Amino acid sequence: MTRELEGKIMDNEDLVREYSNNLTTYEQFTNLMETYICNLLNREQISFHSITSRTKSIESLSKKIELKNKYQKLDEITDLSGIRVITYYTDTVDQISKLIENEFIIDRDNSIDKRKSLDPKRFGYRSLHYVVQIDPKYVKAQEYLKYHNLKLEIQISSILQYTWAEIEHDLGYKSQEEIPYDIKRSFSRLAGLLELADEEFLRIKNEIFAYQNHLLLSYLSADIDKESLAVFKVKSPEYNELTEFLIKEMKAKKVSQGNFENIIRMFEYLNISKLQEVDQKLKQYQQLIMEHIDVLYRDATSIISGDMPLLCLCYFILVVEKGEVEFEKFTEQFISSVNFKNRLIELKRILKDYKLEAAD
Repeated sequence: MTRELEGKIMDNEDLVREYSNNLTTYEQFTNLMETYICNLLNREQISFHSITSRTKSIESLSKKIELKNKYQKLDEITDLSGIRVITYYTDTVDQISKLIENEFIIDRDNSIDKRKSLDPKRFGYRSLHYVVQIDPKYVKAQEYLKYHNLKLEIQISSILQYTWAEIEHDLGYKSQEEIPYDIKRSFSRLAGLLELADEEFLRIKNEIFAYQNHLLLSYLSADIDKESLAVFKVKSPEYNELTEFLIKEMKAKKVSQGNFENIIRMFEYLNISKLQEVDQKLKQYQQLIMEHIDVLYRDATSIISGDMPLLCLCYFILVVEKGEVEFEKFTEQFISSVNFKNRLIELKRILKDYKLEAAD
């Protein structure tokens, strides 16, 4: 079978040869688009699991052309460059979809939303596939515009949808018809479970956001957990004042994110369960910490943990309020450095006769 392209009679070998001659251009286009989409999602603060790209190999193209035996032009093949975006949650697929629709020229004839097109009685890979081209209205950089005639396939799916597709592909079944009845039933049950899991993860995420918003209004009444401490970290004046003091005192150049997991366990050991108790204790101990922090951290460091004010609070509560037995149990459980334990002992000796005044 022959095909005509720009006045030439082209066969399958001509198409492969043309692609081979321009492979570098397609590879550059793919890499640029991966970077562009990644920057686009970061700019819009859209969280995602991963972005990967691939340029179709010459061998793969040759097999596709021979199998389809229908292409007359190279630009009729829409998946020569491909980007896969994997999200954590299903609603993020829709967020990215809107962004792609706004930023690119969409080839509607070759784009497909498999989430809607798949028969609800059947199972399969429920992803969103776009075929797009660069839109000069939005992408003005010259390095992008020279590729405006090339097409890009963008696949967007949640991580569970992607997992389904990979396992299904590994099992080797290409169609519903070739699957034995019992295995087909197992596939259907599993597809339902994965879809339910996708929905449940999304529901949990939304509940966490709702809880965070509630905490912003009444955070002091909350129990101590990762979310409530994260809000306390932002809302408490004493926390922020102490953070600034520690940065200056320790000559820190950077503050790390911090990890509340160990601090939550420390508070539990110290019988502190409510954020209001943490707030009260921090007000009581803030000045004392500022006066004696050098005992624990006399060595200058360039990085401090973002949760250090609460860490210091736990240590000062320990040395001021707890007896020898509780002190030993605490240090055995939470302190791995012998040197730091000795500093806590030194701090305990210094504050032996300290009488804590009640906070206002």
